[in-house]
Amino acid sequence: MGKRLAEDAGSALEVDRIDAAKLIGLMVRSPETLRFLERFLQDPSPEVVTYALRSAAVHRRAEHVPLILRQLGNPLTALEAQGTLTDYGPGIEDQLKSALGDESEALEVRRAIPGVLARFGTQRSADILLDELEVAPHLFLSSSDELRLALRWIAILRGRVRTSLAATGGAHTPEDALKLLLAGADCIMIASSLLRQGPTHVATLVSGIEKWMTEREYSSVEQMKGS
Repeated sequence: MGKRLAEDAGSALEVDRIDAAKLIGLMVRSPETLRFLERFLQDPSPEVVTYALRSAAVHRRAEHVPLILRQLGNPLTALEAQGTLTDYGPGIEDQLKSALGDESEALEVRRAIPGVLARFGTQRSADILLDELEVAPHLFLSSSDELRLALRWIAILRGRVRTSLAATGGAHTPEDALKLLLAGADCIMIASSLLRQGPTHVATLVSGIEKWMTEREYSSVEQMKGS
């Protein structure tokens, strides 16, 4: 079995490395298997990493916790990594505390750690949550780069649901607003735009929309919506 593990671990084929990552969870712990597990936890393939995480939950070695924490920052492996850390159970609280308090750690990683600690249900994990977490104001404003998601769903839902459609996220310029109206939005949320530009920005948006409509001989927004 050890020979097969070595062969599959060195394979360029993803399917072979997946098999090897699975196999480690069935093998007796040894320096060799743990060394291969460490390699698979850093594999470029999310599928390989997923099976490596499951094997890590079987062997539960403390030295693998930093590698598992890193996978919390990958949306393709984050849920599996949370499950693996939960399976580790009490005993890794101090490692999680260290990562939670490390400002150089990825934000996605730090955000996921409190959920893992809460699942432990121990006094130590509760103390860490009380010590490390604090209420802090964070304001995340949208940008025009986020417009695509609203455009997609407004266009999909227009004519399929009997309700008004409000577009939110990404409307900062007259062009942004026009795209959303043409996609079928009934109204557009512009809170982030006003917080960035100030209340006078409303006049800029309205003026830009009116100019565009006049040039193209639209008589009303209603005529333009979803056209």
